[in-house]
Amino acid sequence: MPVGEDAPGGREARRTTPPWLSSGLRRLKTAGLYVLVCVVSFVAVVVLFSVAENLWLGR
Repeated sequence: MPVGEDAPGGREARRTTPPWLSSGLRRLKTAGLYVLVCVVSFVAVVVLFSVAENLWLGR
């Protein structure tokens, strides 16, 4: 492996976060993703029912 490409990676590898912090951040990102999916799904369902109600009442 060329030294020029390894040098920045080596510096990054030395500044590793503790395992508990890394797993905590990963869990936080996963939980945030689940919350985002739930919120987007909820908003989509509300919009869908709103449009359906407007179409039903607009007859």
